[in-house]
Amino acid sequence: MDNESFHDGLIRQYVDEIREAYIECEHKDKFNIEEYKGKLNKLLHSAKVEGLSADDFWNLVEEQDSEIFSKLNL
Repeated sequence: MDNESFHDGLIRQYVDEIREAYIECEHKDKFNIEEYKGKLNKLLHSAKVEGLSADDFWNLVEEQDSEIFSKLNL
């Protein structure tokens, strides 16, 4: 697998994981932003270990839900 394919695979993996984290933080009619922030920070750590830059990771988060991202104050 070349570097570009590996990077694309990481992107797809973390898009799925960010979406899953968002869904896990929805509780009935409420969204737990602190829980979401915690999950994102854990995902960020894993992503960096696997070779995804922090900038790429946060760009994925922003793309997935720009409204939620704006509430994170990061």
